[in-house]
Amino acid sequence: MRANNLPAVAAGDTVDLLLTVTESDLSSNVTRGENTGRRLNHRTVVRYLGLISSAEAKQDASFSSETNVTLAKGWKPENLRAVAFLQERKSRRVIGAGAMKLKDDRQPHFQTRQGKG
Repeated sequence: MRANNLPAVAAGDTVDLLLTVTESDLSSNVTRGENTGRRLNHRTVVRYLGLISSAEAKQDASFSSETNVTLAKGWKPENLRAVAFLQERKSRRVIGAGAMKLKDDRQPHFQTRQGKG
């Protein structure tokens, strides 16, 4: 994963690179509670969320990182996506994000946003 042209962040703050693996088109059969006997469909479920890397934030900086995530047996590769985002550590403001199908061989590239928000 790589991120280019990072926007300005608060002085002395750190930018964290987080990765999620999501799986779509899941369902579960409910055996207890108020939904007993129902089949619930789930659009997207987060299967993994982890901190991949951190860097001191400097405007227009770039950094890259690599990681490996072990996929569980029951996960369906055709329904998996990698979603990565850059986040200011102190404010938790998201300053960039990127997503791709997990089977895609391209390296994710982040879109960063300028300004406050």
